[in-house]
Amino acid sequence: HVIERERVTYHLDGAHTPVSIGLCSRWFKRCTASSRRKVLLVNTTRDRHLTDFLEIIRREIAIDLVIFCPNIASSKYIVKDCEWPEDIKQVMIKRAQQNELDWHRTCPDIPALSFSSVEEGIEHIETQAESSDLKTDVLITGSL
Repeated sequence: HVIERERVTYHLDGAHTPVSIGLCSRWFKRCTASSRRKVLLVNTTRDRHLTDFLEIIRREIAIDLVIFCPNIASSKYIVKDCEWPEDIKQVMIKRAQQNELDWHRTCPDIPALSFSSVEEGIEHIETQAESSDLKTDVLITGSL
């Protein structure tokens, strides 16, 4: 699925296996212009080996920034049917932070950040795009 905004185009694909990550990466590469900034926003659940998945993506795409988020849509708005217990939230946030640390160890040349929700990650992307002359393509993948 593709969502186009003024300065940012979001490409959503819930790939979370090595095969689907490879297909997703090639799809993203075909759909985007090389002159645009490339951001990867990714989430995983359980104990998947994210560094293996990211290496597959990195072979296909010249990534400018990686953002790790937990499977928490927003930290500002509470929807009772979608609310996680606090201890589960903390585990997911710590996983995103650990993924960022693992990324820095394996790919120190590509910046990475982690946020406490998908919304915070997207806000960061939008803010960066507004302050830049470059348009941005974002691949949102993993356990959506």
